[in-house]
Amino acid sequence: MESSKLSDEIQEIEKAFCDYGKIHGVASAFVEFAAEDAVINRNNKIYKGKEEIGLFYSSLKVKILSLEWYPSHIDGSEDMTMAYTYGNYEMKYLAENESEIQESRGIFHTVWKKQKDGTWKYVYD
Repeated sequence: MESSKLSDEIQEIEKAFCDYGKIHGVASAFVEFAAEDAVINRNNKIYKGKEEIGLFYSSLKVKILSLEWYPSHIDGSEDMTMAYTYGNYEMKYLAENESEIQESRGIFHTVWKKQKDGTWKYVYD
């Protein structure tokens, strides 16, 4: 496998991840695309494993309306089993009082690992 193939695979999984969130909700997407021992770093705290990731998203005091991102950089290991991406994201959400839509923009960084079954799951976000 050549590096452009790796880049194509990661581009596809990032798009599938984002699209899944649009259909099934952000919380479901972050659980579905996580490796069993994945971690997310939110508000300077690490949440480890699918259960903790799901609990984090279910405990949010805001309602995420949309989350979109697109990787501007993809790179990976020579053996094609690990990759990382980064780029810009945009999130729209309802504030706690649910009276107005808020927006948040920033930069994401995701680390992907090829699983034993050949699928890609994120191990860090």
